[in-house]
Amino acid sequence: MRADKSLSPFEIRLYRHYRIVHGIRIALAFILTFLLVRLFSIPEGTWPLITLVVIMGPISFWGNVVPRAFERIGGTILGAALGLVALRLELFSLPLMLVWCAIAMFLCGWLALGKKPYQALLIGITLAVVVGAPAGDMNTALWRGGDVILGSLLAMLFTGVWPQRAFLHWR
Repeated sequence: MRADKSLSPFEIRLYRHYRIVHGIRIALAFILTFLLVRLFSIPEGTWPLITLVVIMGPISFWGNVVPRAFERIGGTILGAALGLVALRLELFSLPLMLVWCAIAMFLCGWLALGKKPYQALLIGITLAVVVGAPAGDMNTALWRGGDVILGSLLAMLFTGVWPQRAFLHWR
């Protein structure tokens, strides 16, 4: 979009009522994601819904949703991987697993004060969810990772429906 091009009547209406548009979009996204979870009997089906709400809820602009989704995916994948290692270590030595988790959480704390604190937070949250499973239970980590990726992709898909762009809103 060029700055010297005027907004269309549709864009003007969209941005005049951006809160209503965002509310309708997130409501429809939630209902459709819920139906998808039920239709395919996705285990740990709360995670795609939580992810959708966390990514879309506080921000309505396309340029904010996409990086947040990728940070959530990256943090979840790394947290799940760290959790899988922890679950495997727990089968051999609980103290070794605890040392591993302490190192992982140190990494989270260190990264949280950097450029991607949200991603660091997700590493720690996912690690906590995964190690909360019984020793050796790899399914929790895999489903958590897959569900968050699904929820993130759906959040980007639904945000792409009548996307709100900050540069138009500011005009």
